Amino acid sequence: MLIAELPVKSLSKNALKCWIIAGCVLIIHTLLTWTGCAWWGNYIAPLTLLGCALSLWTLTKKHQANHQSATLFMIGILVYAVADLVWIFTAQFIQVDPGTILIISYLYVVPNVLIAIGIGSLLFRSLHRWNKIQLTLDLITVSLITLVVVAVLFFDTQFGYTAETLPLILYLIFDTMAVTIALTVLVSTRVSPRKQQGQYIILLSMLILTLADGLYVGQELKDQYVPNGLSDWLFISALFILTLGLHLSFVEQQSQQLLEQSGQHIDLALTNEGPFWSVIWIFALPVLTAILHGVNLIQLLYFAAVLLLYLFASLYVQNTIQVSRTLAERTEHNTALQVLVAERTAQLQTINHLVQTDSLTGLLSRNRFLELVDQAIYQKKYSWPLHLVLIDIVRFRNVNNLYGQEIGDQILIQSAQRILKRFGSKALVARMGGNEFALLFNFELDLNDIQHELYELIQDFNVSMTADPFQILLQIQIGVASFPENADNQIDLLKCALTAVEQAKINKNNVPVFFDREIFQKLQRRQEVEMALRRIDKDREFYLAYQPLYNVSGSELMGMEALLRWDSLNFPGIGPLEFIAVAEETGLILDIGRWVMRTAMRQIREWNILNHTQLQVGINISPLQLEDPSFLEQVRELIRETGVHPDWLNFEITESYAMTDDSFGDILQALSQLGASISIDDFGTGYSSYGYLKRYAIDYLKIDKHLIDTLAENSADKQIVQAIIAMANALQIKTVAEGVETVAQVNLLKEMGCHKIQGYVFGKPVPALEFFKRHLSL
Repeated sequence: MLIAELPVKSLSKNALKCWIIAGCVLIIHTLLTWTGCAWWGNYIAPLTLLGCALSLWTLTKKHQANHQSATLFMIGILVYAVADLVWIFTAQFIQVDPGTILIISYLYVVPNVLIAIGIGSLLFRSLHRWNKIQLTLDLITVSLITLVVVAVLFFDTQFGYTAETLPLILYLIFDTMAVTIALTVLVSTRVSPRKQQGQYIILLSMLILTLADGLYVGQELKDQYVPNGLSDWLFISALFILTLGLHLSFVEQQSQQLLEQSGQHIDLALTNEGPFWSVIWIFALPVLTAILHGVNLIQLLYFAAVLLLYLFASLYVQNTIQVSRTLAERTEHNTALQVLVAERTAQLQTINHLVQTDSLTGLLSRNRFLELVDQAIYQKKYSWPLHLVLIDIVRFRNVNNLYGQEIGDQILIQSAQRILKRFGSKALVARMGGNEFALLFNFELDLNDIQHELYELIQDFNVSMTADPFQILLQIQIGVASFPENADNQIDLLKCALTAVEQAKINKNNVPVFFDREIFQKLQRRQEVEMALRRIDKDREFYLAYQPLYNVSGSELMGMEALLRWDSLNFPGIGPLEFIAVAEETGLILDIGRWVMRTAMRQIREWNILNHTQLQVGINISPLQLEDPSFLEQVRELIRETGVHPDWLNFEITESYAMTDDSFGDILQALSQLGASISIDDFGTGYSSYGYLKRYAIDYLKIDKHLIDTLAENSADKQIVQAIIAMANALQIKTVAEGVETVAQVNLLKEMGCHKIQGYVFGKPVPALEFFKRHLSL
């Protein structure tokens, strides 16, 4: 909001109209005064004053700033108008000289009293904005100057003190008070004149009022007073100007209030702190006195002494104010810094609490727990072992998936409460993250007692948990590692505990597992194998070894089985059973299986085209590959990519998968439609079913090596193999014997009607080049 806009918006239309009317009437009164038309002047003067009083009416409402002062000014102007009307009535209707009636003279004193009180009220209500010491100094200085000026101008030795002159003296006294207060306010205001226009106009009106009363007193003392003369015109003009100054002053204060209420800040507030250039107004009074009356040397020295003392005292006060303000600002700044430090400290404490405490369960956080484990190890203050226990909630992910995260959080909280209830006084308890908790027994406690308590905890979790509206039953797996028996630092101790938990998951027997070095080494090797498989260059380190399949007489090569081998520098001699198991557990078998299929397809195409043969290559397929929705599309894509004939391919599927997967028939049908053949691998050791052999399009049964190994010595195994071959023949399924190593085994299988032989008796698995030399270049 602009300052220039505020008066227009603050002055009501009625107040503006009354003031304009009063101004017009004043102009008429001025013309009548200068033309000597006293009779009309007697009536015009009260009308001017009434217009001024009515314009002040809007400032007397309680919601206006300083409405009490406005009320005093309005009443004072009305009283003066009434006094004028009484003067007119007495002079024109009673035909008595009003100047001889003392009560009328005292009635004219009342406006001066009210105006002086009104000016004092303005000062009183602004006291909170001023420095009291500087204000007192200003008031004393202005008072000393003003009193001497009035005394010099009016109170000389010729002044008679009688009942008739008392009203004149009162005029001067109250005018002096009003001028003193107005001048003090002006001197004490250390803001731009543009921001205190109302005060300047009020001071001007007081000076004119004092001049009018002074002129009137002088005329009365010399018996030269003429009604409606210059003194009366000056008095009415002073009240008119006072009305304008009051409006502007009140609008400036109202503007400050409006800006403060709207949240803005424009420094319109009066203040007596800062440079005191306004002291020039104090100098103006002695100068004006010297011009109008003249001053002697003593009076001149008096004025000079007062002003010099005022200047030095003001310099000291202003310096003190500046120092106090600086100290206050620094104190405020320090207080703000203290508050900021307190806030930051509280924030750091909150952060520290969050770092050290799990926000969900209230247990120790992972970081804080590991710090305490470090302290317990490195302080070496314990002469007994430390036992670190990890607790894993089995299949907790299913809880979140089935019931939602909110229910999962409730279960975690209840789990923490159960653990804390049993071990809160015996161990440090922490949540390591997710569904994993930890205990640290860092004081002397028998390991058997710990084991007993852990068994009890397992029993605690056999009781279902309530998370409305659900009842949820969970199991836990527990792994334990000890310091210094299993590890000598926190990191390795935690690894040992994790290893024990992993072993507990493998065992699935719901009992605590204590770390075992041999198991750890196996798991560590498994992790190393996994990492190596993830970084492997398959074309450099993997290769396929091919084992031949012959007819039972050994006279004709029928095909071969592609077997994956790993020529690893880090794991020399590693067997396929070890690394393929890791690949299947980690899902890496999907990518590896694709590489095996592509390599085998390229190789069998090359050999068949080169030798003009129709040999088949057996490719082992992992259950994970068969469960992959994109498996069939991969087979089709690889057939197109390598250009192999589908009937040169034989996909080998384990019997255990064929028995358990409902989608087996769909996969067989799709592969058969491509033209490939299907073998059931390792047949005869699992829970075989005649039904699925009859129902599905099976081309070969590969009899498990374990049955072949004891074929010549164990009559039971011999009968089982004979039954398998007979059943396969009945179902028109060809049989392949795996792991055949002796001629005796070959002869027995030949007698039983087996179709193909695979084993060391005809050849070990060898790389492609060697296989070609031994079996294809004959």
